Amino acid sequence: MLRGASRTCAPGARDLPGRATRLEHLALIAAVVPFVVAMVRARVQHWMPMGDATYFTARSLDVFTSHRPLVGAWSSGSDALDELVNNLGPLQLDLLAPFTRVSPYLGTGVATALVNAGCVVLVWWSARRLVGPRRVAVVMAGTLVLMSTLGLSWLLDARQQFAMVLPLYALLWLATAMAAGVGGAVPWGLVAASLVVQTHFTYAYQGIVIAALGLGAFVLDVRRRPRPGIGRVVAWSVVALVVCWIQPVIDQFWGDGNLGRVLTSADSGRPGAGLGTGVQLLAGGALAPPFWFPGSIGDFLLPYDGISAAAAWATMVVWVGLLGALAVAGFRTGRRAAALAGAAGLGALVAGSVGAARIPPSVFGLVPQNYYWIWAVGAFVSIVLAVGLASLPSIPAPADRVIAVLAPTALVGLCVLAAWPRYPVATVARDEAAADRVGRPLRAELARAFSSPTFPRTVEVDLSGGLFGNAYPFVVLTELQRAGIEFRYPPGNTNLYRFGSSRCAPAGTYPRVRLVAGDLLELPADSVVLAEVAAFGDEERAELRELQAHFADQLRAGSIEIDTERAEATTGGAIDVLQLVLTSDRSARGLAESMKEWRAWGFVELPAGDADAFERWVDLEYRSMMDYQLVLLEPPSAEPQTVESGGALTC
Repeated sequence: MLRGASRTCAPGARDLPGRATRLEHLALIAAVVPFVVAMVRARVQHWMPMGDATYFTARSLDVFTSHRPLVGAWSSGSDALDELVNNLGPLQLDLLAPFTRVSPYLGTGVATALVNAGCVVLVWWSARRLVGPRRVAVVMAGTLVLMSTLGLSWLLDARQQFAMVLPLYALLWLATAMAAGVGGAVPWGLVAASLVVQTHFTYAYQGIVIAALGLGAFVLDVRRRPRPGIGRVVAWSVVALVVCWIQPVIDQFWGDGNLGRVLTSADSGRPGAGLGTGVQLLAGGALAPPFWFPGSIGDFLLPYDGISAAAAWATMVVWVGLLGALAVAGFRTGRRAAALAGAAGLGALVAGSVGAARIPPSVFGLVPQNYYWIWAVGAFVSIVLAVGLASLPSIPAPADRVIAVLAPTALVGLCVLAAWPRYPVATVARDEAAADRVGRPLRAELARAFSSPTFPRTVEVDLSGGLFGNAYPFVVLTELQRAGIEFRYPPGNTNLYRFGSSRCAPAGTYPRVRLVAGDLLELPADSVVLAEVAAFGDEERAELRELQAHFADQLRAGSIEIDTERAEATTGGAIDVLQLVLTSDRSARGLAESMKEWRAWGFVELPAGDADAFERWVDLEYRSMMDYQLVLLEPPSAEPQTVESGGALTC
């Protein structure tokens, strides 16, 4: 049954009398253990963040400096708007900062894991105020399944689309507790909502809707059943909002005005995906088989993994029907827990549909990482449905005894499953391998170069030679910060949005640190090599040439079938390179990544027995570009950087 309403209102204070039972304690411990395992594993393996995750390492190091961030990371979603904008706030960076100050790379993972673990604790805290001990065990068992789906490495990843899944999941539970009248859930819910809304725009719509539904339901509950202590709820809530939002407000009135730019350009850019597509994304991602269970993320948004519009709407109707029936049954039988579970599930579906419909497609179309939050919604509605059904009087009493007997074993088993290393998406595994080959050697060489007493104390940074998707530009910046070296960007450079206008300096003022991906045949005059990592050997290069020749022969012989019309119309890719290969004796160099994408979409059919060779070709061709990283120090130059320009910020 639903436990009663709040009697004390300070955040973190107990809203109900009584100590947690042994089963509740076991449920909490089981859910926290995977985070401990993740952090220990990271320490033992000398783990480091890669790619965009390292941005949060570098930028969080600015929190206690004159370059303190007042807004979030620069948003690639700016391409959908009329202005360059940042995400709304720096709350994630503030949470990382105390840990990255101690250990920049490991601290990024530890801080992310602790934030995620805190969110799981809030789920447990909310569940205890909503349902009995055995139902709490069910909630945490479902939470462990969600964590198993995300994978152990994901629990450490600071990239916003990864890092905000569990905070959104916690917000859903906190909003449900608000609707039940739990006063302590209000300020914590506002903190969770602020974190997800500030950190990434793809979480903003659903975060706002969820928080608004929970807060609105709490206000209605208080008006219907007045109680003492509401003043403390209001006071703590105001404090939470001020602490979370004071920095974006300062930026708006005394800084670059990011919040105003976001609000004024929100309705003038590229439209969202639309309700029909939004329902397909939500239903196909986590509400239809294989649902939100382990193994469901890797193929998300591939054609053979999706569902038709008709199937998506049918799936949504089924879920709405089940949750609506649960809410009605709970209301009629006086089982408030069941009624609340049904209503909360319906609210989550509404919020998820709004979010998926309103998020505009990127320049690359519908990219999976913008919709990973769907797994939080899918897990939540499934778990509240199960808990709500178990609360109805028609459920026989022996069912509770079965739960009590099986719950400890199930919790331990699911804890082991969640703590077992797995990679929900292939790029996570590739990043860990790249960190071993390139990331740590590059860090070591840069640390030696930057620690030299003759190295300039302020430099201009040029990351334009790093190639799209390069994992190492922010490693260069992190090492500069660790060495106490200031770095600057010329006027108009987009990186000023990433690192603040305080880093602007006229071009040619300072020596330039330049990152280059790929082997340079000739070094620029007057340049000094600061770091050089070549993790792609001669044997691998020879193997790559053989594979490029092999697949070029296969293409010309017609052994590989490619639907070029659909490939060009849907994904583009290196169609021009393909035509060259087909009409000449050219090798298939530069074609692997495009063919991988076409194959994922079902436009490429390989000969039997070539699948492993194809995967090896894709990996080697990627590594031939990214496994050679060169960092140069060049004299001051007024020549503009080749890319990453066009921003409006000036010195």
